[in-house]
Amino acid sequence: MSTKRLITIALSLILAFALTACGDSDNSASPTPISTPDATPSTENTPDATPTPENTPSVTPTPENTPEATPTPENTPTPTEEPTPTPAAPLDDEELEALFSQLPSKYYFKSVDDGWETHLNLLPAYKNGTLSFFLGNQEEVDASDKGSGYSRGTQYECWFSGKFTDVKRINEFEYSMKVDGFNISGTPGEIVKQYNMRFITLAEPNGFTGEDEFRLYLPGRSTHDLPEAFLELVVKPNAGDEIPAELPFVGLYNTSGEIGFAPED
Repeated sequence: MSTKRLITIALSLILAFALTACGDSDNSASPTPISTPDATPSTENTPDATPTPENTPSVTPTPENTPEATPTPENTPTPTEEPTPTPAAPLDDEELEALFSQLPSKYYFKSVDDGWETHLNLLPAYKNGTLSFFLGNQEEVDASDKGSGYSRGTQYECWFSGKFTDVKRINEFEYSMKVDGFNISGTPGEIVKQYNMRFITLAEPNGFTGEDEFRLYLPGRSTHDLPEAFLELVVKPNAGDEIPAELPFVGLYNTSGEIGFAPED
């Protein structure tokens, strides 16, 4: 083959190669279109905007997010009024007789420190709801106080009488009652000499002032809330130093004078 022919073939190959390279360059400069997603929402990928019990979160009420209820006549509770206890009615004559007929009639209080005694005698007579009569006396003897005509000493005394009225039942073991018609026999300060003694009338007996309120305690009454004065002056001297859980005997207690009486029987 001649040199001219070779040069012609070589030029043809170079030209073909150049044209091929230009074609590839044009193809790479034209980008391949990228698919754009459809902007129109579809029912498949669009969330349901309408709340339902299934997709609505539950909100737990707290003090911060719970509105305070404004009181209205409809939601304001009506206060409940406590019933007023009915006052106990005084015992009638039949009830009084049934009560006192089973109780001791004689009671006493003795002061260990001062040496005086007060005695009380209940008389079983009932009229218009009243224990019609009681008698009593207080005695205190001072053997060192003696002189002409009273060598045996001096006795201070007070004889009195009255009645218990307005007797009311507080509970099974306790009654209240008031003193009425209180009277002292003799003149306070009066002096009488007889039996080789001097007797002086006191203005009033210990345990009574004339306008007193008493409590009647029956056996079985709990001692845990009895007045301290009654426990010290009546229960301990008659039941021992150790106070029992329940009162073992009948007792009378003057709430005004804080003096108590135990039965003599």
